[in-house]
Amino acid sequence: MKTLKRNVFILFAFIIGFTTIGVSSASAYTSQKFPVRPDRYGQWDGVTISKHVGGDIAVRVWQQGIHNGQQAETEWTLTSWETGKIYKQYLKYDYDGAFTFKNLPYGSYSLTWRS
Repeated sequence: MKTLKRNVFILFAFIIGFTTIGVSSASAYTSQKFPVRPDRYGQWDGVTISKHVGGDIAVRVWQQGIHNGQQAETEWTLTSWETGKIYKQYLKYDYDGAFTFKNLPYGSYSLTWRS
């Protein structure tokens, strides 16, 4: 009986250990690359972002005009699915850097870009 209790306790501790690892891994930041290659004004695309905790969403951008002497122009829009609140960032020039949407509540968002 003593061995059974010990084995059940070890199994329970083992399950809890993996559950804790899974939860902490699920809240980790994941980054993905999405090519954005519009060839005329008005083209757009987007991605869905799910945040399980509040905080910032940083967008890393490298954009440039496709023709000699042309500057890139891209409007970035982040929309909350829960509240409908809209956050915008407009880049009217060639850019290699990042911008951040700060202090966002947890939830689902759509990040779209339009040339």
